Amino acid sequence: MRVLCEQPLSQEQPWQLAQLWFYLSDIEIKTEQGWQSATLEKNTWQDKNIALIGQHCVDSEQHNWQITLAPNVSLAQVSQLRFTLGLPFLHNHQSPMRAQSIFANSNMFWTWQQGYKYMRLDLEHSITGQQWAFHLGATGCQSSSVLRPPHQACRQPNTVITTLSLTEQHPMITLDLSQLLSGIALHKESRCLSLPTQKSCLSLFSNIGLHGAPSAFKLAPRSADVQ
Repeated sequence: MRVLCEQPLSQEQPWQLAQLWFYLSDIEIKTEQGWQSATLEKNTWQDKNIALIGQHCVDSEQHNWQITLAPNVSLAQVSQLRFTLGLPFLHNHQSPMRAQSIFANSNMFWTWQQGYKYMRLDLEHSITGQQWAFHLGATGCQSSSVLRPPHQACRQPNTVITTLSLTEQHPMITLDLSQLLSGIALHKESRCLSLPTQKSCLSLFSNIGLHGAPSAFKLAPRSADVQ
């Protein structure tokens, strides 16, 4: 996965990325033996079966655009890949004061009650400086205060499960921003922070792949960029 920070999304839309982050969890691979949980190599960007993908284009040169499987996993034997955009309930509502590794990214934390932003897409207009954002996360999370975790799953977990059939040993997974932003006029009123009643949020939820809609994650040739 790769993103070009300083290039406009298109000639018609002079918007460029300010930052793009997302969590992928429950990563599974399918071989002749069936589906099994993928073993990820432990590094700065991966913890157990969860990976943080993305980059902040302004504040930091740190970035990660790949999922690294453990050395003993051969993609040549893998026919399909499945993953979830989002975090499991317990990881999503862990104590922010004890969060380590990929969960210590302050860009991605909302509140202890609501949990983490599963995806954070921030855009900036290259001419006017206007900003636009789509932050996806769980909603309808109930607890005694925003400083307390819920004891049961949120009413709208807003996680997206994607299954891809692999066609090569080192697949390039892309996030199709043209699909994600389809039908969205980018301006301050259309920014979405996962409000379930906001019209632009409902469109973005569908575009990303919620509620049975096609996922915005796809396979592409390795030369492709996120677009």
